[in-house]
Amino acid sequence: MNSSTEIQRNIEFVPEQLLESLNVSKPAGEVFVRGTVTQLNPYKDLWVYGTLVGRDCAISFRCPPDRAPKKINDTVIIGGNITVKPSSIHDGLTVLLDGVVTGSWEKEYKTEPLVIPQRQAAKISLNQFVHQNFSELGNLVIVGTERGLSDFNSGLNGLSESPWIQAKVRVSSSQLFLSDLADVIRDMEVKGLVIVRGGASSDSGMRIWDDASVVNSLLELECPLYTAIGHSDGFVMLDKYADESFSTPTQFGSCLLYALTAYSAKIHQEKKLAEVSNDKDLLENELSNSRLGFQQTMAEKEKDYLAKLEKLTSQNKTLLFTSVTLGVLLMVSVFIF
Repeated sequence: MNSSTEIQRNIEFVPEQLLESLNVSKPAGEVFVRGTVTQLNPYKDLWVYGTLVGRDCAISFRCPPDRAPKKINDTVIIGGNITVKPSSIHDGLTVLLDGVVTGSWEKEYKTEPLVIPQRQAAKISLNQFVHQNFSELGNLVIVGTERGLSDFNSGLNGLSESPWIQAKVRVSSSQLFLSDLADVIRDMEVKGLVIVRGGASSDSGMRIWDDASVVNSLLELECPLYTAIGHSDGFVMLDKYADESFSTPTQFGSCLLYALTAYSAKIHQEKKLAEVSNDKDLLENELSNSRLGFQQTMAEKEKDYLAKLEKLTSQNKTLLFTSVTLGVLLMVSVFIF
């Protein structure tokens, strides 16, 4: 190893020196960059600083006030010179475009294919679902925001047993919601899905429930779907496709409790009726056996009576024959003598 390499390796830098020593290739002369303005920071009356965003990256710019972008989200073209220097705000280098606005451009919007959800299965009310799946409520999944789940549980009025699965999911965007839901139901045989959340303070909080791709993804689960997304004064697309919709999570909790209580009472009543029916069958069987026993006893008594009667009749016949014979003999004797 030569001495120059040893000397170079032993040089120590502070971060600023290291960044300044880097050789970054940059376009020579004036360049023109197009992008979307995401930040504007006027500096006195001298400059307007800002951020210009492209598809995946961003750079800083500086323009004189009269040749600067006017508002956030403007799509502009800025022409000027590039300066690369260590950043005093974040790690690494700052790329600054020092120039003026030379024009504008039209952003190309991606058009997503229109998805029209199609529901094939007949709708099942919450009461029907509880009756049909009472023994499999462990496969009922209830997801929502922290507030929604809290309101739902308050509607259960302190119910001690809750076999279903509850999970918190993010609802700030369609992608986050579907991703969280997929994690919750992975490797599960979902019998029913419930979405609960607190009311939104603005329409923006309800947008994902009008997202056709979200509705379609939920329908593809092919299980009963119930919604309680806290919008007592509104209506969203998801409600139209749900098996049953509730205005608030608290109302859903109360309705679920009622359905469980009603079905439990029905089971108890059916059990009692079965017990009464069983007791009735036992009593009828005992009565039938008693009647049969009585008939057998009467038949035996009748047989015994007839046997005794026959014996008595036979004895009477013998006595009568004897009496007649003695009478005849007596008459014969009188006649002879």
